[in-house]
Amino acid sequence: MFKLVKAEDENLLEEIYRLRYHVLCEEIKTLDKKDYPEGLEYDEYDRFADQYAILDKEGKVAGCLRLVHHSPIGFPTLNVMHMTDFLQKIDGERLGEISRITIHPKYRKLSLTKKIFNLIIYNGCPEMKNLGLDYALCAVEEPLFRLLRMFSIPFEKIGEAHEYLLRYRYPALLEMKELAKAHPKLCRFKENAASE
Repeated sequence: MFKLVKAEDENLLEEIYRLRYHVLCEEIKTLDKKDYPEGLEYDEYDRFADQYAILDKEGKVAGCLRLVHHSPIGFPTLNVMHMTDFLQKIDGERLGEISRITIHPKYRKLSLTKKIFNLIIYNGCPEMKNLGLDYALCAVEEPLFRLLRMFSIPFEKIGEAHEYLLRYRYPALLEMKELAKAHPKLCRFKENAASE
């Protein structure tokens, strides 16, 4: 039913930014729509991120996410939550941040959301390995954290909740080797040699 693709052409990127605008600015209003007069939501981290679209069977964007990695301006969660010293514990070259996880309202039934997350795991594990990333960072609200737990995606909270995009969110970390243990059939990931 769904397909995950890396967005590399301008038309698909525009559809991703438009969906983000619809959800973040118009629906849940965590960002001010006046700051995005084109109806497209993007920020400075998008220049250092790979963008992914979840397409439905008709080829329309059902959801999206981005992976910020090897970023010279750091990571959104660590910068906003003043946790840049965290990079003394984990090599930033082996860390990526998953953010702007956005699902179109039409596809938010629990069964469909689970299919989308399984698709992200299936495609994301080899992608992380190819990029040399052993850890994924994310800023999560409590409801999303519970959902991730329900889907056996073993993010761990690594700090206190901070207000971020008008919501209280926790910094959370996922070790790819733990995800592979939880989902051996979905996650084709072997630790990078640097971390073995």
